[in-house]
Amino acid sequence: MDYSEIRTVHLISVVISIALFALRAVLAEMEINWRSFAWLRLVPHMNDTVLLIAAMTLATMSGQAPWAVMWLAAKLGALVVYIDLGRRALKAGASQKSRRIFTVLAFLTVAYIVCVAITRSASLNICTAGVQS
Repeated sequence: MDYSEIRTVHLISVVISIALFALRAVLAEMEINWRSFAWLRLVPHMNDTVLLIAAMTLATMSGQAPWAVMWLAAKLGALVVYIDLGRRALKAGASQKSRRIFTVLAFLTVAYIVCVAITRSASLNICTAGVQS
């Protein structure tokens, strides 16, 4: 596979990952036990594995190491934050209020990750420039 094909796999995996998180968050909000659906417990992990492998492959192919390129480091750091927020948002037994707060924070973090990926800048100012207008 060439760079363009791997990038496409990465982007499709990003969309699927966000959609699956949103689906699980909506089901949790509706107090539907999404864990009772085996595919909702398994598919997100499989997709996220593909997503991370594609991301590592792209970084390797382009010769960019996350510790040497600020925007990649920011994206990786934000990913760790997103994973923790998502875990808290979907935690069994969490209150509805805490689920909502963590879900919103997780989506804000995803928005930052996407902005960093598009702009190749870790600056929050660049990512919020359109919001201020």
